[in-house]
This record gives sequence, C-alpha cells and structure tokens, in this order.
Amino acid sequence: MEIYAVFSLLGILVGLWAKGFEQLNVLNTFVIMPLSFLGGMFYSIDMLPKNLQIVAHLNPFFYFTDGIRYSMIGIRESNATIGFVLIILLIMVLGGVVYHLFNIGWRLRV
Repeated sequence: MEIYAVFSLLGILVGLWAKGFEQLNVLNTFVIMPLSFLGGMFYSIDMLPKNLQIVAHLNPFFYFTDGIRYSMIGIRESNATIGFVLIILLIMVLGGVVYHLFNIGWRLRV
C-alpha cells in the first residue's frame, strides 16, 4: 500500500513540474528505474561491496523490493521496521512537499 502512496505523490510532483507532455517520462527514466535496479531487484545486495550496501540501505526502493521478495519466497535482506519507518518518512516528506505546492498554488491553472 505504501508503494502506491509514494508513486502517487511522485506522479503529482512530476505533473506539477512538467511543462509539457514530453517531460512526464523523466521520473520513470531517471528516478524510478535506476533506483529499482540498484535496490536489489535482480540480485542480493550482499553481493555488493560494504560501501554500496550502505547506499542500498538508504534506497527506499530496496525496501519495496525486499518486501515483495519476502512475501513471495520468505527471504528478507533487511529489517522490516527500518524499511517501514523509512518509507513512512518518505511518504510524509513527499506529502508535505505536495501539500505545500498545492497550498501556494505553484504552477496551477485556475
């Protein structure tokens, strides 16, 4: 459920930011896809060097992938509590930014 909230808030932010139809794919190309691939979608992050494992643990998409992997095959690579807190924090930050932009009416046509 949290993944839908994050993607929805990111979609609203891109919709507010984009000046044209061509810019709407920027989020998917430069944010979602690289973070998904770097989040251990096709490999275990235990295969990464220690420095990159720390970076991977800061990636919220790692926790999305880890949660889906755990629900399918029962293998977890991270602490569920840390993932939940990180994802909730991400939702709160993105929600606050969206709320602020709507509140000031940034790039809204009335």
